[in-house]
Amino acid sequence: MKDKRSWTRHMLLTGMMLLFFGGCMGQPSAPTRFYMLNSSLDTEIKLKFAEKDQYKIIGIESIEFPEYLDRPQFIVRQSQNEYILAEFDHWAEPLKSNFERVFLENLNKLLNEAPVAVVQWRSSLTLDYQLRITVVRLESDLKGSVSLVAGWIILGDDGRELILAKVSNIKEQSKSEDFKEIAAAQSRAVEALSQEIAEAIKTISR
Repeated sequence: MKDKRSWTRHMLLTGMMLLFFGGCMGQPSAPTRFYMLNSSLDTEIKLKFAEKDQYKIIGIESIEFPEYLDRPQFIVRQSQNEYILAEFDHWAEPLKSNFERVFLENLNKLLNEAPVAVVQWRSSLTLDYQLRITVVRLESDLKGSVSLVAGWIILGDDGRELILAKVSNIKEQSKSEDFKEIAAAQSRAVEALSQEIAEAIKTISR
């Protein structure tokens, strides 16, 4: 009799567990949404075929990113020392790669009419200047306030001469707390950084 009661309790518990997990498994999970930074500048990049001595070549030597941004999820700052990850809102590609491509596109568009050519990383070309960027922060808070902090330097004489050093602190406000709008605000922040650096390049290349 005792064994029969134990067997009955065991079957009841098993049935309850099956119902519980079956209900959980039957509920569809929320779809993951993917976003990318993009360039909003409508200028078309013109190819430059002038002789080398007619324009300067700027090489983007390096763009460094902090490790906390090396993840697919959006990073949201909840407080000064606390961050949360957006479970269902991801970048479509590594943020560093996305940033590099959009920044290079922005810079070439902004310098389109200047006697300057911008290339990525070191190449076989002889560079007139080198650009190095360290991104310290690229994030949003819970209210959609975007912050981009980046230090950057421009070097000459094959990296042996410091031409300019600056830290850019850029703020953008998202139109809403939706991650689509936050991605757009971050794109505007990258564009603002591109504009600052483009103006500096125009000044030193005159």
